[in-house]
Amino acid sequence: PILLAEANQWPREVVDYFGTEDEPECHMCFHFPVMPRIYYAIRDQRANQVLEILADTPDIPPGAQWSTFLRNHDELTLEMVSTEERASMYGWYAPDPRMRANVGIRRRLAPLLDNSRKEVELAHALLLSLPGSPCLYYGDEIGMGDNIWLPDRDAVRT
Repeated sequence: PILLAEANQWPREVVDYFGTEDEPECHMCFHFPVMPRIYYAIRDQRANQVLEILADTPDIPPGAQWSTFLRNHDELTLEMVSTEERASMYGWYAPDPRMRANVGIRRRLAPLLDNSRKEVELAHALLLSLPGSPCLYYGDEIGMGDNIWLPDRDAVRT
């Protein structure tokens, strides 16, 4: 079994969930700040934000691993990007207010990327090239859609 922590926090705050080499706790923790930066990099066509957050990620104990991902069962959180970046991402990925929830975007991967197979493949290539263990959300591998007419996070849980 693997214990994977879902803590939507900065890596410097999450690192404690790993424990230590002598007293390990979680095997893996989601690396939340990477996710929106992958999407930003796709539209901005620059990887500097992804590289910066990876450089700011603290070391973890041997045997532990960060889990990187493109989507999950919640909204694509934009809590860890600047106000300007958030506005750009809403414009690129969620122009309709029904596509938004909380401080994020409630879309599945394929619709986020305009059902573009090339962009879905690019996003996965970026994910698989990053340090850490990639985690795929069910349905992403087949281009599953969403339903923005459903309330709250249910749009991405179809």
